[in-house]
Amino acid sequence: MKFSCIIPAYNEWPRIGKVLETVLACDELDEVIVVNDGSSDDTWGVIEHFHHPKLQKISQKNVGKAKAIFAWIRIATGSHIVMIDSDLLGLNTEHIRALIAPVQDGSTDVTLSLRENSLGLYKFFGTDFVSGERVVPREIFSDEVYYTSGPGFWLEVKMNEKILTWKYRVENIVFP
Repeated sequence: MKFSCIIPAYNEWPRIGKVLETVLACDELDEVIVVNDGSSDDTWGVIEHFHHPKLQKISQKNVGKAKAIFAWIRIATGSHIVMIDSDLLGLNTEHIRALIAPVQDGSTDVTLSLRENSLGLYKFFGTDFVSGERVVPREIFSDEVYYTSGPGFWLEVKMNEKILTWKYRVENIVFP
């Protein structure tokens, strides 16, 4: 298995640096692709300061999260996509490893994070269906139009539809 991390970023200059430091320190990730989706702040300036052999940096005009991800999913080489939001506070490598491990050992097909700041309703049910931190098989992205024909913020909702339709086994990973 190979894990490609994709981080879409839009106006996240105060947070993107720490997120990048964390993902680049995670040995389980084979490549990291960060997409500056037309930020109007200094997000790209922060991203440009990072240099690492497994890092690919892309800046483009703003097209929304779903299209930003799909623009670069084609160049990702992993069998699995690790999605990490660019605005996470307190993210550490153990969180990423916890997301990857159950997929890597074959005990599940998909992982979703359940963060401390998730809505109470999600905590009650034990899953955060709109979580931006997840590991999914690359094949889930086989139909680009399915994901990009609606609003960009529906990406996770559309992924959940595919997860349920394809009967993937899902494990929720609690981020303390």
